Amino acid sequence: MGIINLLLGALILFSPVAFAQDAGLVSHNADQAHEGLTLFTPLEGGLAGDGGSRVFLIDMNGDVVHAWDMGDQLGQYAELLPDGTLLYRSTYAHPTSPQVGIVQHLAWDGEMLWEYENDLLHHDMAMLPNGNVMVVMWEGYKGDGSFWSDRIVEIDYDTGEIVWEWSLQDHVELTAIDAQGDELTHVNAVEYLPEGNSYNGREGILISSRELSTVMIVDYETGEIVWEYGPGELLHQHDPTLLENGNVLIFDNRRRNSRVVEVDPQTDEIVWSYEAEGFFSHNVSGAQRLENGNTLITEGAQGRVFEVTSEGEIVWGYVSPFADEDGRNAIFRAHRYDADDVDWPEGVWPYEVIEESDDDQFILILIIGLIAIVAASGFVVYKSVRAINDAMR
Repeated sequence: MGIINLLLGALILFSPVAFAQDAGLVSHNADQAHEGLTLFTPLEGGLAGDGGSRVFLIDMNGDVVHAWDMGDQLGQYAELLPDGTLLYRSTYAHPTSPQVGIVQHLAWDGEMLWEYENDLLHHDMAMLPNGNVMVVMWEGYKGDGSFWSDRIVEIDYDTGEIVWEWSLQDHVELTAIDAQGDELTHVNAVEYLPEGNSYNGREGILISSRELSTVMIVDYETGEIVWEYGPGELLHQHDPTLLENGNVLIFDNRRRNSRVVEVDPQTDEIVWSYEAEGFFSHNVSGAQRLENGNTLITEGAQGRVFEVTSEGEIVWGYVSPFADEDGRNAIFRAHRYDADDVDWPEGVWPYEVIEESDDDQFILILIIGLIAIVAASGFVVYKSVRAINDAMR
């Protein structure tokens, strides 16, 4: 199991940190599930620091293969890049702002390679082929400064300067009357579409606006919206992804029962969907089409990640055990990686070795020491009580 798993087990028994009920591996059909490692970040913390964050990579048995300790940041989302490094999006408390958005690029061992901070940074990010990073930022609505819209921004990796941006309010008609609170658009996802992509072959970006219940593809060069879909079909959706067949996979949150839909952008027809009784997440969430045709679904508000076949049969399921004191164990989005997706460090694939750090060993030793102290104290109390009883006989 390794030190990290022993640590987690010890914390379940002896730590005040809350854990979700009935958590961990729920099901696994090895014959039909797509073998790989699943990456996720608990939104409510991950046993690192005081309410801090940790990013976990688990195997098909739900065991931790690797973890990144992010300290006291409030974790949001992470993704592995092909070279084995980690791109991470988070926030943390700041003296002059309620939250500061941050994107970090880390090595496998946690070494900081690059970071970018901005008060307006939120939700998603993407590493571009040129090495720059694309992010989502709030911006004031020009029609009324008390409302917020969004812009997509490309950050130069070397200089930290903005080298490209696209403002949603410049291309979509917005009305403050339609605002949800003070938000007009709330972009919750951005995916870079490289030249030669399966939609139209032109460099572009695929984004999701939660408040407009709309997904859209934007031409990177012209800024033109070349496809949009959603009103009347989607409600507060998340995580649109362009598939190799040219269709778009979307997690449609909706109000009472969520679904995952695959949409043909040439006809706007839903060509595949997954729905089930009790399947619902009012926010966050996502879906990933796997190489074997199955779909990995993140039912985010429930902290649940599961894999279904094209017929809707569940062949793998996992519930995050990491929860806050109120039992909330939400996940923004999870992602499955197989042997060919990442240049894995030696010893990781086929994930027989669990990485461990000096901090992990220190914490484990500390916990074992505390257990020993409790046991010794109990023994002392027992001897004292027995001595008193013997004296009173």
